[in-house]
Amino acid sequence: MTEVSPCATFVPSAEERVERLSAATEAKKVEYFLSMMSELKTLAEQANLKFESVMLGVAISGLRQHSY
Repeated sequence: MTEVSPCATFVPSAEERVERLSAATEAKKVEYFLSMMSELKTLAEQANLKFESVMLGVAISGLRQHSY
C-alpha cells in the first residue's frame, strides 16, 4: 500500500480545472453585468429618467443590433 504524505498537494484533473475556470468566467460576467446595471441606474437618475425606460431602450438597441 502506498502512503500519501500529509504534505502532498491535491492536483485537480483537467476536467476539474476547466469547470473551475468556467465558473470563474461566469462569475466575472455576472460581476460585470451587475456593475453595468448599477452604472445605468446612476445615469438614469442623473438624467431624471425612469430606470425601466432606460432598460427598455437598452433591450430595443440590443434587438436591433442582433437583427441585422
